[in-house]
Amino acid sequence: MAAVDSIGRSGGLASLWNPSVFSCSEVVRQRYFLCICGNLIPSGIRLNIVNVYAPNDASARRGLWSDLTQLRNSRQSLWVFAGDFNDVRHLEERRNLEYVAANADAFNDFILSAALQEFDMGGEKFTYILDRGDKLSFVEFVLNKCNQFSFNGPGDLALATKLRWLKNRIKEWIVVEKQSLDGLYSMRKAKVDELESMAEVRDLCQDELDLRMEYKQFLREFDEHRQSDMRQKARVRGAIDGDENSGFFHATVNANLSSNRVNGIFINDDWITNPTSIKQHFFEYYSQLFTEPMQNCQTTVLLAGNSLTPEME
Repeated sequence: MAAVDSIGRSGGLASLWNPSVFSCSEVVRQRYFLCICGNLIPSGIRLNIVNVYAPNDASARRGLWSDLTQLRNSRQSLWVFAGDFNDVRHLEERRNLEYVAANADAFNDFILSAALQEFDMGGEKFTYILDRGDKLSFVEFVLNKCNQFSFNGPGDLALATKLRWLKNRIKEWIVVEKQSLDGLYSMRKAKVDELESMAEVRDLCQDELDLRMEYKQFLREFDEHRQSDMRQKARVRGAIDGDENSGFFHATVNANLSSNRVNGIFINDDWITNPTSIKQHFFEYYSQLFTEPMQNCQTTVLLAGNSLTPEME
């Protein structure tokens, strides 16, 4: 493992690897990146992996691109650059945030000069997208809120405070999004009801049929998501609090145990509370109670053959 320490409440990088797969020979650290150099053990291929956390400031990012280009050109081997670059290459990658063409050009120049190839790691596989698809909401929301947080103090206290603050902001965001989706659901449901009422008096045109199908699909998916969410909440609530009958049954069982428990008995005018002594006294008492009164009794053994003799008949 290798790491770059954080400065205050921001920054900090960590890279971990499996020693049986990758053998590290050199570590290059800077403020905004962490480079691990070594060899893949199965094949012996030389590989450099760079963990990047680019700053928010555009001028600082351009300085980082220059440093990464120099690092890339200083070694001849395979390279992997991964992390948070805090930039986009094209306008369509930016949703509901400001797009600066100059920053995108600088980022593209870095990729070109370092002879890197970008892998497609965007979209719904890596970012949560609402059904209406008009914004990449949750991830960008969290990143924006994290950038707004400010705290002066020890690192562990800063982390705990930041997570608590972020949790409250996410709760607020969920309330707003839920209200928005509920309003959209009500509007589309009313439109579907209107179209179905119209279908009773006339044939719907193709656009109306397509709109009805689209809205009904939205309503169906929305109901499925809501039911899934309710089931998950019920599981969590049941795991923590138990179901609605658990309290009644547990109280009944505990009451029976309390009423039937023998807390102590008198033995030779002494009050005994030791469970072992109580069990031994009960065992001896019932052993004597169920003992046979006749110690010696005759035993009769009857032997019979396969058939009756004339005398026995």
